[in-house]
Amino acid sequence: MKRFLLLLAAAGLAWACGKDGAENPAPKPAENIEIPASVAPPVFDEQGGNMSLTFTAHEAWSASVDATRASNWCSVAPESGAAGAVTLTVTTLPNDTPDERNATIFLKAGTTTKTLSVTQKQQDALTVTSSKFEVGAGTGEIVVELKANIDFDYKIGEECAEWVSYVGTRALKTSRLVFRVAANEELSVREGSILLRSSLGDEQVKIYQQGADPALVLTQKSYTVPAAGETIKVELNSNVDYTVQMPEAEWITEPAARAMSTHTHYFVVAANDEYDGRTAEIVFTDKANNLSETVTVTQVQKNAVVLAESRYEFGTDGGKLDFDVLTNVDLTVAVSDDAKSWITQVTTRGLEQKTLHFDIAACSQETERTGTIHISGGGVTQTVTVAQGSLKEVLEKERAALVALYNATGGDNWANKANWCSDRPVSEWYGVTVDEQGRVLTLVLENNNLTGSIPAEFCELGSLIQINFSDNPLSGVIPAGFGNLSNLTNLSLYNNGFSDISAIFGLPSIRCLFVTLPGENIPVEIGNLSSLTDLQLYGNDVAGVIPKEIGNLVLLRNLDIVSPKLSGSIPEELFNCTNLEYLRIYSNYGLSGSISPKLGLLTQLKRLELNNNNLTGPIPEEICNCSRLVNIFLQENKLTGSIPEGLGNLPELRHFIAFNNNLSGNIPASILNHRLWDVEWALITENNNFNMDGITIDAVNFSVTDIDGNTIDSKEEYAKNKYTILFQFSPYFGDFTDMKSFIEDIYDKYKGKGVDVIGYSSGHPGASADLASMKKYVADNKIPWRNILWTETNSIIGQENEQYHQDSGFGPYYPYHSYPAYTVVDSGGKIVFHDFSLSGLTGLSAFLADHTGGSGVYESSDYSKDGEVTALQTATRGNGINIVLLGDAFSDRLVADGTYDGTMRKAMEHFFSEEPYKSFRDLFNVYAVNVVSKNEAYGSGAQTALDGFFGDGTHVGGNDDKCRQYAMKVPGITDDNIDDALIIVMMNRTYYAGTCYMYYPSSGDYGQGLSIAYFPLGTDDGMFGQLLHHEAGGHGFPKLADEYAYEEYGQIPWNEVQSAKQLEPYGWWRNIDFTGDVSQVKWSRFITDPRYAAEVLGAYEGADTYWSGVWRPTYNSIMRYNTGGFNAPSREAIYYRINKLAYGDAWAYDYETFVAWDAVNRTGNAPIMLRTPMRKPRNFVPLHPPVVVKRSR
Repeated sequence: MKRFLLLLAAAGLAWACGKDGAENPAPKPAENIEIPASVAPPVFDEQGGNMSLTFTAHEAWSASVDATRASNWCSVAPESGAAGAVTLTVTTLPNDTPDERNATIFLKAGTTTKTLSVTQKQQDALTVTSSKFEVGAGTGEIVVELKANIDFDYKIGEECAEWVSYVGTRALKTSRLVFRVAANEELSVREGSILLRSSLGDEQVKIYQQGADPALVLTQKSYTVPAAGETIKVELNSNVDYTVQMPEAEWITEPAARAMSTHTHYFVVAANDEYDGRTAEIVFTDKANNLSETVTVTQVQKNAVVLAESRYEFGTDGGKLDFDVLTNVDLTVAVSDDAKSWITQVTTRGLEQKTLHFDIAACSQETERTGTIHISGGGVTQTVTVAQGSLKEVLEKERAALVALYNATGGDNWANKANWCSDRPVSEWYGVTVDEQGRVLTLVLENNNLTGSIPAEFCELGSLIQINFSDNPLSGVIPAGFGNLSNLTNLSLYNNGFSDISAIFGLPSIRCLFVTLPGENIPVEIGNLSSLTDLQLYGNDVAGVIPKEIGNLVLLRNLDIVSPKLSGSIPEELFNCTNLEYLRIYSNYGLSGSISPKLGLLTQLKRLELNNNNLTGPIPEEICNCSRLVNIFLQENKLTGSIPEGLGNLPELRHFIAFNNNLSGNIPASILNHRLWDVEWALITENNNFNMDGITIDAVNFSVTDIDGNTIDSKEEYAKNKYTILFQFSPYFGDFTDMKSFIEDIYDKYKGKGVDVIGYSSGHPGASADLASMKKYVADNKIPWRNILWTETNSIIGQENEQYHQDSGFGPYYPYHSYPAYTVVDSGGKIVFHDFSLSGLTGLSAFLADHTGGSGVYESSDYSKDGEVTALQTATRGNGINIVLLGDAFSDRLVADGTYDGTMRKAMEHFFSEEPYKSFRDLFNVYAVNVVSKNEAYGSGAQTALDGFFGDGTHVGGNDDKCRQYAMKVPGITDDNIDDALIIVMMNRTYYAGTCYMYYPSSGDYGQGLSIAYFPLGTDDGMFGQLLHHEAGGHGFPKLADEYAYEEYGQIPWNEVQSAKQLEPYGWWRNIDFTGDVSQVKWSRFITDPRYAAEVLGAYEGADTYWSGVWRPTYNSIMRYNTGGFNAPSREAIYYRINKLAYGDAWAYDYETFVAWDAVNRTGNAPIMLRTPMRKPRNFVPLHPPVVVKRSR
């Protein structure tokens, strides 16, 4: 968060009081509009016109007409006015419609609204909606619709009086006259009319009826014949000639053809001796008129009842019995008397339903039982036998399944194996619960050291509803029978090592699933588990995308997805899960894209955690539709834009965390006025870009005991000091030592000027909340100010705020997220300065200097030594390889007292303390150039000669052009040869960081290209040497890559691989490769060379900051943990470049010559030669990766 000064402006509020003598004001009217009782609603005739009406308004008034119905024909004037008596004119246009119409006038004054209705009469009319009707030859009806507001009657024309008759009327405002039209037996068309008569004139309706068409009509179109056969009679009526087309079926006899009038045909159907039915069609055709009719003859098969199986077996749980019956007769079903109590027929549906359904009840008896089901029909009977196993048999199988699990998963080594495999009931075995029959219901063996794999016998536990095997080193494949655990609803397999879990995607009833995924993808089959309400997916190696099929899980209420290598974006389909209450997709550093506006569809959402991803874009406004949200965590992303205005208005919101993004703009008033702002403002603003102008923040108030037992009351402290610095620290963080030293300087300088420091911490080395340990730590480090051990009962924010924060589930509350942090509070308890970075300390010093009358920043005045060059060493062999040493933030006094020169010489000695540089020291020229800076510090307000800066983490840098200008003050270094030089910049700050800037080469295969290595002085001499060896000796000179890796970075992207390969021909990155094949890596000959066996060379995955897809030569080296020397491929790269620069093209590389020289490293005591892998140094933090500048210098 940028430094800001918070100023509090006091504003006075004055209240006006009424004058004496105004105790009995005139009573105010009850309503602001009064309409006299004599004013009646206006009624207009169809011609329209004007009418006036009066009313009294006691405030300014307005009048309007209902815009949706009447504004096009009714208006009022005037439309507004002041208080007083009002005459309003209402105007209507002529009504040329047959319908009466109405309008509403709205009168408004103050809070009073009254309405008046306006009515206009209709015009007389008689309208027929249709004046022509066409009717088919058969009997029918016509309906004449007309609109009329006058009297009328009708008359049927004489030409059609015999075949058109009036049926009735169904009239409201529209009349419907119904007339029946008789069938036309003639072949010709006939017509008629109906006359509708009224005072306005007549309307005529014409009727046209078609004549009879050629016909070919069957009296019956289908016949069903029994299996024994019979003769069928087919009758048809026709007024055309026709022919009969017989089917190609030997079992129907063809009759003689007949034609005209009414006809009867006889067909003989032979007996059917088969069990299958048969069908044939007889077609009657008149080709002249394109007429056709078909008779379908169906003959059933011989009676049969056929069953697929005659015996079914069930376990003690019972279940559903469904079996198919092949039959052509009606069925009767009977369960044997001895089985009616436990076999129940669900439904039987006769011929059309061929499947019978039965429920088999659970068996609790000791012995097996059987029953029969008899299916009869058509004189045929079949019998089904149902056998059900005994409870005793099932319990024995379940006990055997548990024993198999114990044996297969190393039960003897379980953390708790109480009563397992003993003669005690399984209900007394550790982690097992059973039902009333003794069946195993739940199995909870979490964190119990189960190893191996789950045996197939385990799937005999058919009554299981819950399994929890989380936090066990289980492996192998989940047995296929897992999908048969039909009662299983809860399954927890978190933090296991299974290689295949596909069997779980067949579980029909699973509702809660917690699982660590194997492989690289979230299986799309997850979308098949439609009963899921709670899904938690984890996987360190899952690098794929979130599948869109997850949107099928519409019953989900809780979704957790955590995988540091996950890629892609959040699928839009996920927002189909509108029952979600908890959505937690976090710590997925490869997850990109924006937050979809469809988030607003999740109206049941209570908790949203999308933190620690790589999300971009704005926080969507639609988040405000999620009215049940309590907690929103969006920190550690790359979100941009502003906070939605209405976010703080969410009625149940308690916590909003959004630090470390790129958010900007004004903070909405809804957030500033919310309770959460008081306790979480820093968790919202840190490392964002909000406009903080005019925002005043109150410091936390507390009354606690310091580590010496003295009471510290914050209000008293603020009041007695001009400024109180609250220093929140944790010794675990690397910035602490450096920052503590700076705060100590400020404390010593300003404690006599009204400034005090109060430190507080919740942790210290060796204990998290131990008073004695913290007292010892403060004493050992000579911390001069008072310090508070912060606990829940000794809280610097008070119990109320502590409880408010912990209610979110966010954990212990800290006012400022970053460690360390320093906050300046003025005497009024207002925060006037806050920062958490080392660079901000310069600004703190300047602030105190400005506001206390003192100065804490030294400024140089003598620049006479600036640019002077000192030759620290001259090459005695070869061409002379140039190293230029520069310092930044060194003032004139540090140059004058020898500090600068001492730092440069110490850097030179460190550089040549490591092989191969040590052996070839005499090939190098080393120069120190004086660089005089104005100030001795970095940060806001400070100025250094090389514009050095400290960025995020261990990222540092400066002005490369200025560095080159100082380097070219060395005689003989010019633009033409500066690419052969190495520039090393020491930054005057006791800190751990470093970054090397490496410029693209133009030629050569020996690591060409200018490099500028920046790093601070470290906290001690050992750290100084490590930083120099890594940045200058490793990156800068030979162009080596980093060998450390971040797990959260996952697999190296394809484009990164291609970029790296572009530089390999120039001799860059000789210590990493993009294949794990030991026979193909760049250093393969070292691996197979027995002379290098002690160095334990191989292909170790993880390098160039990425966790996978890139390999390094050794477990450790200077390029990984900054310790242990350079490994063989790195030494070879350094050796190669030294000799190329020293001797040019006259020198040729020879592997055996290198190996002979390298004997000093192979036989020495370098830690990399130990066969026991080196451990990661305590509190190790990787340095920033080198920055490749894609342009020539």
